[in-house]
Amino acid sequence: MAQADKLVDLADDLAEIGFAVSGLASRLETEGREEVIAQVVVVERGLADEPAGSTLSMVFLRGDKLYLAVLGDSPVLVYAADDTLYTSPEHNVARHPGDVAAISARCVEQLLCGALRVDKDFLTLPRSGAQLQSTRALGDPDYASILGREPDILEYVLPDGGVVIVASDAISISQDAEKRQTFYRAMAERAADGSDTEALGRFVLEPAHHVSDNLTVLVARVGKSP
Repeated sequence: MAQADKLVDLADDLAEIGFAVSGLASRLETEGREEVIAQVVVVERGLADEPAGSTLSMVFLRGDKLYLAVLGDSPVLVYAADDTLYTSPEHNVARHPGDVAAISARCVEQLLCGALRVDKDFLTLPRSGAQLQSTRALGDPDYASILGREPDILEYVLPDGGVVIVASDAISISQDAEKRQTFYRAMAERAADGSDTEALGRFVLEPAHHVSDNLTVLVARVGKSP
């Protein structure tokens, strides 16, 4: 199949997932939210046979109820009007020891024979030279026996004035948890004060932050126009 045809098929599949997500509102009333959201998130149609992988961070907001489904290390920041900041789990080797322990438990044979090595910041496959930073992802079929596929599901109450930021891992500017949290709070406060996504992007890309990765930032404000 030509690459263009693959991209068309992938777009169609993602559109179907999008329709499924939009239908969550009524289904959440009658079905368990975790089961419904997990069912949507772990769908890998179009990605299962592709060599690439992706993180996924999904936000579902209804009234003052906020549901997150997070798979991978693309952060979601939830900033409440009372100055409370919540950050989603980041599923990678450096920041999620629980995932590293789970991978070590299910990949014992690969670890013992040297096919897999757990390093400080990466999962290393010495034979191919591949290094994986994320511990959970969609796609990446070559690493299906290693990567986790289940999202973390979180629920918050977020009254008017709250802000939600969904971003790529480029905003994870430091391995130091305190520095990273300080930076996340600075982003959230700017968004709460009215900064748009372009202004937030410029802030992230300031030379002092040493960001070289691709950047995506989305912002939703509760009770306010986008």
